[in-house]
This record gives sequence, C-alpha cells and structure tokens, in this order.
Amino acid sequence: MAKAKKPAKSTATSVRAGSTTTASKTALKATATKLPSAMANSKTAATKTASVMAGSKATTSKRTAMVEPGRGTPDQIRVLLRDVLAGNGVRQNPIGCLELLCRAWRMHKCVRLAELTELLEMRVPETPAADLAREMADHRVAALRPAVRWIATATAGQAADRLKQVVWRDPRTAWLLLDFLAKPAWRSLPAMTCWKACLDEIVAIGDPRIAEPLAELGDRYTAVIPTSVGAKVQNQIRAAVVKLREAAPWNELDAETAALCDQIAVLLGPEVAALQAKH
Repeated sequence: MAKAKKPAKSTATSVRAGSTTTASKTALKATATKLPSAMANSKTAATKTASVMAGSKATTSKRTAMVEPGRGTPDQIRVLLRDVLAGNGVRQNPIGCLELLCRAWRMHKCVRLAELTELLEMRVPETPAADLAREMADHRVAALRPAVRWIATATAGQAADRLKQVVWRDPRTAWLLLDFLAKPAWRSLPAMTCWKACLDEIVAIGDPRIAEPLAELGDRYTAVIPTSVGAKVQNQIRAAVVKLREAAPWNELDAETAALCDQIAVLLGPEVAALQAKH
C-alpha cells in the first residue's frame, strides 16, 4: 500500500492522554481569531437564554431523551448549547457543560463541537480513583481519561474486556485510544484483541481529523513494538486508516448553531491562548 501523502495542514485541535496536542498551529490561531466581532456581546446574549445551567441532571436528561443518539434536530442541539452559555456555567459548572457538549456531539457529529469539548476539558478535574467505578458505569465525562488509563492496569488477556467497559461514544475517545496505541502497555500476542478493539472504536467514531495521525503512527509501528506483534498491529492500523479515509464526512453546522459555538469559544479564550502558548 502506497504511503499517503501528508496534508499541508490539518484544521483540528485535540487534547490527548494527559497532554494537549494540536494537528497544526494554524488551526489554533484560527480558533482564536476567526470569531466574528459580533460575538463581543456574547456574555449579554448568554445571560438572556431561557434556562440557567445549574448542573441539573434532571433537566438535561429530559431534554436529551427527546431524540436518539445521532438524530438530533438543530433546535434540540441549540437548546443544549444555550444551556452551556446560560448563567456562568462554563466557569462554575464545567463538568455539566462538558456533558451537554458531548450530548450535542452525539446528536450531530461535527468537528466544531468536538473541538469545544477538547477545550472545555481543560477546566474539568478528573474523577478521583475512589469514584471511578461508579462514574465509569454512568459514562460521566470526567471519568473517561482515567478510565482509559485503567485499561492498562489489566493483563494483556483482560484488556479487551476492560476496553468494552470503559469506552463510550465521546468526541475525545478516539484521540485517547490513539495515544493508548502509541504507548502500548503490552507487547504480547494476547493484546492483539485489545488493539483491534481500539481500532474498531476509532473507525466507528470516524473523526476525520484522526486519519493522518493514525497513518503516521502506523508507518512507524514496528519501531513502537519491534516484533511480529508490532507488524500485525501495523497492518490493522493501515486497514483502519483506509476505512477512515473512505468514511462519510462529519456534519456541518447551520449558521445559527455555529454562532452559538462561537459564543462558547469566546468563553474558552484562556484555553485557546494556553494552547497557542504551548505550541
């Protein structure tokens, strides 16, 4: 299989496995500068939203129960985004706001919503170890990163079963699994089931930003695991890259919904600035 030509620039930012990474510096600068000047009044607009984000799980579950995952209407997605903007939720209740953004993404997979979850995660403390089992069972957003790390504490033979317990559809999952593959906890043949499950989940999520980083990892995977196991994983990675490149693109946002995302990005300005300073 011919090596794919690396694109000049990617338009994505991501937060991965305990450290923030970016697909390109250009994308970060665009995130910080492309917001329209009309968003200067975003704080006023946010305070006028109908519902106040006070961390009420009952209100959130009632709204998200209206639709099946992946079947949200623009109006339903905008309800969730307005809840993120309401009051001072991004500052006072980042976990609740991250839950809302993830639910919006499940209704309507798009890069912009995924980027916002990655930025907002910088404000969310991870679930303490004592609470991890309970929060994993509830698929709580703060549990995702420590849950992926928890997989690595299993034996190679148990890893695939643990992966099934902790992986749920979330815009951050594919990037966490990519880093999990890049820093393998096991190098033996029994772990092949886990690596295949990781790649299957990455393909199922279908993040269009991840195909090229995954391809780059595949090209050097025999150096990551310099055995026949590494060669087998390399072949699986390359097959996954083909599927990702052939997958349907993620959705676009209508103008009204994109404007709400712009307002949320204004509130996350410090995170954008922190990413720019780091990269």
